[in-house]
This record gives sequence, structure tokens and C-alpha cells, in this order.
Amino acid sequence: MSADIAVFTPKAEIDASANLAAFVTMCRSQLTIFGADLRFDDMAWDVTDTTQLKGHGKKRVRVYFSTQETVDDILPTQMAEPFVSFAKAYVRYMQGMRPTKNPAFRVTALRALDAALRQSGHLVPVMMDGDTFNRAARAIAERLSGSTAYRVGSQLELIAKFMSENRLTAVPLSWRSAIKRPLDTVRVGQEFDKRRTEKMPSQAALEALPKTFQIATQPKDVLFSSIAAILCSAPDRINEVLLLAESCEVHDKTSGGKDAYGLRWQPAKDAPINLSCSRGKLQFSRHLQRHWTKSDRKIMYGELFRPVLRVKREPHPYP
Repeated sequence: MSADIAVFTPKAEIDASANLAAFVTMCRSQLTIFGADLRFDDMAWDVTDTTQLKGHGKKRVRVYFSTQETVDDILPTQMAEPFVSFAKAYVRYMQGMRPTKNPAFRVTALRALDAALRQSGHLVPVMMDGDTFNRAARAIAERLSGSTAYRVGSQLELIAKFMSENRLTAVPLSWRSAIKRPLDTVRVGQEFDKRRTEKMPSQAALEALPKTFQIATQPKDVLFSSIAAILCSAPDRINEVLLLAESCEVHDKTSGGKDAYGLRWQPAKDAPINLSCSRGKLQFSRHLQRHWTKSDRKIMYGELFRPVLRVKREPHPYP
């Protein structure tokens, strides 16, 4: 256990309010999690130096203790006292006991609890009971998607367990989240294999794809059937197909000397910038500017836009 972690031990001889006050005081004054200089009373905690988020780059990482109703506002409102002090103490304490790279799920669960507690006419955390947690769970299930709701609901259950074990409620609390875990597509076993098989397209649907490509004549049909054919042979990202260069075809020889045919494209992730594509877009912009200036700043769209899809039908290589 890290040296900056202090374990909270409730006292049986005092009531829930006194235990809650002692818990908040300990987390505010004795813990150094998120930094010894953490500004505990601020609505937003800057935890960049102690939190590593994947894909976050050089952006600052902040934890906002805002209400559920104003979480997306430019100037959100902080949760009211005394609940917000408990929420901050809980987030700081649990980061030491059960570290997480992203405390957002914990804070989301606390926001739902804060809203549910206010709906019941209370602000004091010790007044939370099973009904409070049920209200919070319903709000979570309504606002969030399946997998996210399940994870936030699990955090809600951990809060209930923590409060019960540490005597932080006026009445005994025993609560479990009713938010079900969404179906997991990577689980193994006969039941899950059957479920995956049922979601697969039929053999007739698969055989219809090359036929659709072969008989398509309208530009829209040619486009979609071509995309389907490419993705069936090379299951990559759709944007990689849509950004294929005009000279993407590659004719080569295999190691055995046989003819090989393929497509060359840039990967969507970590790919170098396509300068030729950028220049092409700039040429059109310049053309648009010249036309706008010469035509007394009036644009006739029919003069600018022409059909750009020209399809040369080749004999289909498959029966």
C-alpha cells in the first residue's frame, strides 16, 4: 500500500454524521492523492500530473464536481454542500484504494446521487437510502448507453457498499444495481457462438453481393456495391475506402511467380498527410473564388458542379 494512503476506520460509538465529518476531514487534510497541494475546495481538480489518459495528448486532465443538470454547460454549477465535500473525499480516497486511470465514472455516479438526493428534499449524504440509489440508477439508465450505464451503475453499487461498511448512513443500507450488463460479443461458449451465428448474414445475402456489383449501372448503385465488394475482400475502415487514391491499383507478382492484384491505400491512423489531396481541394477553392469574383459574387451551382463519377464496366471475374 502506498505511503500516501490512509485507511478510514469508522467509530461505532458515534453517529453517521460524525463519521462522515471525520472521513471528509481525513481526505481533505491527510491524503496526498492527486498531489499534496490539491485545492480541495475547487469545483475543478487539475489531476494532469497524476493521471494518465490514453488518447488525451497534452490536454489537461480535470475532474469537475458539477451537477448532473449543468455538466455540459460552459459555466457548470458545483454540487451543493455538504454532498460535494463527501463526493470529493470519496473520489480522492478511492483513487488511493482502487486506482483508476479515468475517475469520470465515479464522478458521474456521484452526480446522479446528488440529483436523486435533492429530489427527495435532502442535501445531507447520511440521509441516502435505497430509494435514493434507485432514483440515481434510473437516471443513469435513461441518460447513458448500455455499457456506460452498466459501468456507472457498478460505481453506484460501490458507493452504497462503502457507505454501509463505514457507517455513513442514518439507516442500514444494502443496495445492488439493477442495471444489467450488456451482451458481450467476445464471450465464448455454445450460447454465445449461437448468438454470433444468428447475427451473420445468410448465404443468399453473401452471394447477392457480387451479383449486385455485376448488374449495377446507376452511379449510386455502382458506388455502394463497389464499397461492399472491397470491404468483403479487405475488411478495413470505411473512410479508408472512401479516400482511395485514383491510382490505387497494384499489379505485382507473388513469391511463386503468380500474378497478384491489390489496392494500395493510406491507413486511417498514423498515416502521413496526403498533400496531393490537400492541393486538389485548394485548387477547387481557388476556382470557386475566381468564379465568385468574376460573376459579381453570384454563384450558379450548375456551372460549378459536374458529375465526377465515371465508371468503366469491366467483365466481372466471377461467375
